[in-house]
Amino acid sequence: MDPLADRVEWTVTSEEQTALIRTSTWRLWRRLALYLVVLFACGMAVLGSARWGVPGLALGPVAGVVMGAWFWLSARSSVRRMLLAAYPVGATVAAEATEDTLRLETAAGASDLPWDRLVLASPGPVVVLARDAVDRQWITLPRQLVPDAWLHHLAA
Repeated sequence: MDPLADRVEWTVTSEEQTALIRTSTWRLWRRLALYLVVLFACGMAVLGSARWGVPGLALGPVAGVVMGAWFWLSARSSVRRMLLAAYPVGATVAAEATEDTLRLETAAGASDLPWDRLVLASPGPVVVLARDAVDRQWITLPRQLVPDAWLHHLAA
């Protein structure tokens, strides 16, 4: 580790954990599922109107709501499971930044993420959402572990 590295620690509270899960679910759902839901709803409206005429147009919004709710519940379940394991209430977690890497030390273990792999970063008030350029997975970082001074490392 670089002796000049910056380090932050965060003790997770119940309110922060709830906000982290809610915000992470919403941002990931919006990033990954919203377009599919809208496309599916429009397709179902077209198919419904072709089959049943004007009353068939209602099939689109109904199908979109059902599909959107299903995506939301499945996303929330997986996000919740991952974040509860990494950031349980009362745990003290840490992040350390060097010029080349971001090191996360969570309850689930430690990991080193090279800054240049974190692309499409979208910092918000509760989470920083970034995509790993190598394995193409979305990474949710609690805002408490990514201070403003570190944001210049992330590729927008």
